[in-house]
Amino acid sequence: MKISVSSYSYLSIFGKDGFDIYKLIKTVKEQGFDGFEVAHIPNGDVEMFEFFKLIKKLCADEGLEIPNYCIGSDFLNGSGGDIEKEIAMVKHNVDLAETLGSKCMRCDATYGINKDVPPPRGFDDIVDRIAYGYREVTVYAEKKG
Repeated sequence: MKISVSSYSYLSIFGKDGFDIYKLIKTVKEQGFDGFEVAHIPNGDVEMFEFFKLIKKLCADEGLEIPNYCIGSDFLNGSGGDIEKEIAMVKHNVDLAETLGSKCMRCDATYGINKDVPPPRGFDDIVDRIAYGYREVTVYAEKKG
């Protein structure tokens, strides 16, 4: 069994006292982890694809796998409720996962039904929209392996 840790676990100390991506990945290795899940990591002024190439290299240098990439998404309310824009955002992140070399990516379905939607509201009211969002992203991701 291999044990990984999420970058999200270090978010509260990232950027403090020189704790940058270099220090973070060295710390992950020193703590005995086998893998490093990339979730939210502030990239400063570095373009995301370049930042993710750096993360991939640093992890490879330390012998760490990148088993997963995790993002926040919301097929109901994200992108101002425009599902096509939200799908495009998630597809862009599939491209970032590919840059990391991660074959697995997790994205959220939704953070919940907007409270302004009048009752009754439940799973049956949203399942088709969420399935559509996931289907579109999955078809795109499948082409990338």
